[in-house]
Amino acid sequence: STFPPNITVHPTSATVSPGTSKTLGITVTGATAYQWRKDGVNIPGATAASYTIANFQAADAAIYRVVASNIGGNTMSAEATLTVSAGSTDLSGTISANTTLALANSPYQVTGSVLVEAGVTLTIEPGVTVRFDSGTYMGVDGKLIARGTAGNLISFESNTAPQAKGDWGGIRIRPTGGTVMDGSQNYVSGSELKYVRIRHADRGLYIYNTGLLVTYSEFTDNTKAIELRKTTGVKVANSTF
Repeated sequence: STFPPNITVHPTSATVSPGTSKTLGITVTGATAYQWRKDGVNIPGATAASYTIANFQAADAAIYRVVASNIGGNTMSAEATLTVSAGSTDLSGTISANTTLALANSPYQVTGSVLVEAGVTLTIEPGVTVRFDSGTYMGVDGKLIARGTAGNLISFESNTAPQAKGDWGGIRIRPTGGTVMDGSQNYVSGSELKYVRIRHADRGLYIYNTGLLVTYSEFTDNTKAIELRKTTGVKVANSTF
């Protein structure tokens, strides 16, 4: 006689960060068909041994199970409860007063392009992740202080799933938004990027008619890492591309 499928490894519950990918799966013998369910309702097209949510959001928090079937019958998996983590903090528009992006509120999601006004300082704490929606960018007319540490880099990356080169517009340092350095190219004032990671941008850094100090930083999976226009006095040291 034919027996129903035997599930030996069941899907597991988890807490998932918004914007990340989550895969549920089972280990089973004897199955010829599958149907995943969310809160007891069949999920259209979810008919494989695993089920992936590519861009997890609050609406995806639910109880998931899968029915494995063959000619001998059906076997229901154990429940897997997916919950959403504390979530991201939205960021968009003009920053017109001194602002700190705190690690406690990370990750930050840039839902509309951000402009740091002239005379205003945006400080980003070590370990913070800033994720940019497609096509958005950060413009700096004021001061951007992004000083991470060797163990806690500050990350600027895409919020699109899957992440890819050119997803967002990068960080644009404008004439009043650069770094003032002394004759030995040591920091005096203005913007500084140290221990930062910039990924998935069209142009990771676009520096126009000003200087900038960038040290101990990583540029990966960008269409262009850095573009310079009408500028001298840019120092990039101990960084990887």
